[in-house]
Amino acid sequence: MQLQQAISLRIMELVHENGITLNQLAERSGLSASSITRTVKANSSVSNTTTGTVLKMCSGLGIPFKAFWESPLFDDIDTIDE
Repeated sequence: MQLQQAISLRIMELVHENGITLNQLAERSGLSASSITRTVKANSSVSNTTTGTVLKMCSGLGIPFKAFWESPLFDDIDTIDE
């Protein structure tokens, strides 16, 4: 799995667990709803969500930054050979 795909799935997982919508996450995080929607869309134009954006979402979810990454989704991230 690619990192961006894992991040997108993790956001959707946390939104579902917290019983909130993407719009509510945006409001709580101080991010625009469109930026979060672009991040989680399967054919997203976002290819690299920044750690700053993840940190803002964690704040909006009321979870520590570290907790975002504590998911099996990040166990087998594909690497790109350069």
